[in-house]
Amino acid sequence: MFKMHSLKRLHEHLDQMKISKLSFDYKIREALFRAMYISDIYPFELSLVPVGLRPKETFFLLWKFDENFYTDPSINNDEYYKLARMLRYDGSSENKLIPFVFLRELDDFCKSCRLPSRKLTPEEIVAARPDIEERDKPYFCGWMQNNERLGRPRNVTSENLKKTATILGNKAKIFSKRENISSVWSHDPLRAKDWKSG
Repeated sequence: MFKMHSLKRLHEHLDQMKISKLSFDYKIREALFRAMYISDIYPFELSLVPVGLRPKETFFLLWKFDENFYTDPSINNDEYYKLARMLRYDGSSENKLIPFVFLRELDDFCKSCRLPSRKLTPEEIVAARPDIEERDKPYFCGWMQNNERLGRPRNVTSENLKKTATILGNKAKIFSKRENISSVWSHDPLRAKDWKSG
């Protein structure tokens, strides 16, 4: 397990500012990544996506942190080899990607992160999270009852809960699960609502 000390301090600053999501660019070697930290879900999440990949290419890293900011630094094999290629590591003992070192360098970078002056928009959130369903619909526009008699799923899906938590926060996810209602999303910003009034 690896502890991200600088991310912990960054989290504390964001908490004081009442901001739960932070996005920042991170350049290492010749590769540019968009990082996003989310603190209003638990475990806390830090994700990384490359900037400028062709549409059919996919790459996404996600670390989850406990309340003491420990995480497993390992990277699954597919993502490890993609990351090594992006960073131009050749695998030799002198030029090898070491996940623990990569994460330590990312944590060091967090020391210099500028604090945001505003909250992230739904578009900015989905741009940094390719693991979210229906990324073309980032705007929350209401709730839908789950009812088999109405031809809908019996329960809210795990994919819908993930999107709800990532964009709206853990309180919205808990509400959705407790009431067994799915969040509904739109591509139209004019349809956007606050989840508490939706």
